[in-house]
Amino acid sequence: MDGITRLIQEQGSVHMTGIGGIGMAGVALLLRARGLPVSGCDAAAEGSVVDSLRAAGINVASGHAASHVAGCAWLIRTPAVADDGEEMVAARSSGMPVWRRGEVLAALVNMAEGSSVAVAGTHGKTTTSTLIAQLLLAAGSDPSWCIGGQSSVLGAVAHAGTGGTLVVEADESDGTLALYCPDIAVVNNIEFDHMEHFESVDAFESCFAVFMQAASRRVFYGCDDPRACRLGNALPNGIGFGFAQDADLRGEWAADGRQMRIFRDGVLLGTLPLVLPGRHNALNLLAALGVCLELGIPMATLVAGAAGLALPRRRYETICQSNGVKVISDYAHHPSEIAALVQTARREHGGRLVAVFQPHRYTRTAALGAAFPAAFAGVDKLVLVPVYAASEPMQAGGMSCDLYAHFQDNAQVDVPVPLLATSLKQAWGYLRRELQPGDWLLVVGAGDVEKIAGWARDEGCRLGETPQDAGDFPMLPNSVVRFDEPMSGHTTYRVGGTADVWIEVGDAADLSAVLCHLRQANLPLQVLGAGSNILVTDLGVRGVILRLAGPMFHQIALNEAPVVTVGGAVPLSRLQETLTVEGLAGLEFIDGVPGSVGGIVRMNGGAYGHEVRERILWIRGLKRDGESCIVPTDALEWSYRGCESLREMIVIEAAFRLDKEDPTVIRERRREIAEKRSWMRGLRCAGSVFRNPPGGYAGRLVEETGLKGTRIGGAGVPLRHGNFVVAEKDATASDVLALIQRIEQRVRQVTGVSLVREVIFLE
Repeated sequence: MDGITRLIQEQGSVHMTGIGGIGMAGVALLLRARGLPVSGCDAAAEGSVVDSLRAAGINVASGHAASHVAGCAWLIRTPAVADDGEEMVAARSSGMPVWRRGEVLAALVNMAEGSSVAVAGTHGKTTTSTLIAQLLLAAGSDPSWCIGGQSSVLGAVAHAGTGGTLVVEADESDGTLALYCPDIAVVNNIEFDHMEHFESVDAFESCFAVFMQAASRRVFYGCDDPRACRLGNALPNGIGFGFAQDADLRGEWAADGRQMRIFRDGVLLGTLPLVLPGRHNALNLLAALGVCLELGIPMATLVAGAAGLALPRRRYETICQSNGVKVISDYAHHPSEIAALVQTARREHGGRLVAVFQPHRYTRTAALGAAFPAAFAGVDKLVLVPVYAASEPMQAGGMSCDLYAHFQDNAQVDVPVPLLATSLKQAWGYLRRELQPGDWLLVVGAGDVEKIAGWARDEGCRLGETPQDAGDFPMLPNSVVRFDEPMSGHTTYRVGGTADVWIEVGDAADLSAVLCHLRQANLPLQVLGAGSNILVTDLGVRGVILRLAGPMFHQIALNEAPVVTVGGAVPLSRLQETLTVEGLAGLEFIDGVPGSVGGIVRMNGGAYGHEVRERILWIRGLKRDGESCIVPTDALEWSYRGCESLREMIVIEAAFRLDKEDPTVIRERRREIAEKRSWMRGLRCAGSVFRNPPGGYAGRLVEETGLKGTRIGGAGVPLRHGNFVVAEKDATASDVLALIQRIEQRVRQVTGVSLVREVIFLE
């Protein structure tokens, strides 16, 4: 710490790598206010925080480069910047001192000439420090602050004032909390977190203990929290705050539930209105009042100032109200924080609560996974999106699929089993269709899930909107068009959500009209055959799903035998039987596959060492712009289980070159293949889930990881074959998706092989 103090006092130029984060930006502003030459860089140097830095005279570069540290005396880093980052490597090679952000902020607190206040705790430290600064401002003071959250009242994340008091949010995540020696310390609560740094609960608690013991003047601790209370009770300068009867600084709800009486050592100090929602925020306010009283602010002044308090950004923040839907964004990412959020929303709203949650960090998700489901008690519908990594490597047990499994394993009446999304975009596409007037949408998590709240504000919650609403849908006289079509009846998994629009196309004219309309309306289109290699997620499919259904797509022409022309919608079972009767051999290896010709051609389906492309002469298709074309097989880009050339083409028909052979011999060959696949009959599955890796078998890799027989909800890996995921009658698409994701993660962790999906996800 002495080294940092010297560098600050000498005012040597400092570079900050990863400066765009709120915490780093606050330190940068305080250092700049002290007269230090400050520069910084970030991967994406843009946004309001970066704008405020530039306005303060801090040069912020976009991207990372060794040249950024040239001529600097020292470097400050954030944990998000890797050890092998260019600035880090350059600093080490030149012998430049490198310090963590938390170390520098602690040094600034310890150097403060007036009163220093450091606020810590697993939950509520951003809110509490913000409330302290707001109350001091309302009292006419001009405090300094550095807080890891934005506030409409405070404006900047940091400020160098003239009032003689410095208020900071002291972060425990990297252990630097133990370096602070403030005049006044606040510890709201101590609940185990940041498993990426602390090896045990004891190590975590010890960090707080050192912090509390270092406060020279006063320690305010949450006496409603067991760990904080135990540590605080042992301190001669400790003051417990809370609702407990033995609290030194006690809050008590007034009869109307809208006011709180404040007692100090049993003496009533005053009553103030509760302008902030939730019991947890009442506790945060108690702590803030205690600090301000300690700093000499009269209670009457604090009561008056409390009327203008506002929560920091993303703390129960109302983003918008659109079409009768209220959207609230909240930073909650720990089970206790989520429970407080949901309970507050439920008290305020008697209608439906819909939530989307983004877990934060693999380590936290793995360590606290079993505690998350109960936190959502009171939510009516929940969407779970992928974990926000926060620069962490993927960890076993820490993915969203693992958290989903906890919900399935701990199913409760008042806790919904979530719908598992593959991306934020997919989640928002579902939510904007699912939300109804009177709903509240809770956008929950500490990562970039707040984008969904932004999309809700900017795009509006277009309730129940389908592509039909984007313009006049064309008349299709020979086709069937349905909206909000359940997809569970159109795939062999028999699970999944709805499609916005389902079209069974009757002829080429209707197909051309559909393609023209979708192109003009800029609407997404996906083509579905028999649905034998498809998983439709529970969130459904946005846009249009099209299936070839008319007679012209079901034709089998034998006039040029052994060359056969087959329509794209012809089921493979019908094709096989026709070929057998006609004595045409060569496609027996696909016998038993429950697909259609168009699907197996597009996927270059195969088995037993053969692929469909070996027998194709040409393909006639329709491009997405409606143009018809015939392409010979040698002009197509074939690959294992795919054909890149057909990605943007709808297969109308294909010509196969076959061999003449005795029908009896063909039927016997088919019988032998059918016996090998007999165990699959009646299974709700999509066949092989993963492509075989070069020189190996996906099923064998799954077996090596011990995943045979594994289940999540109603989905399971059969003991017979490791490359299958089977859906039982009670299964959901989220069960299937979660199990597939778990297999991918486990195989990658154990064998180092990244499996490639053969099953296609429609979303």
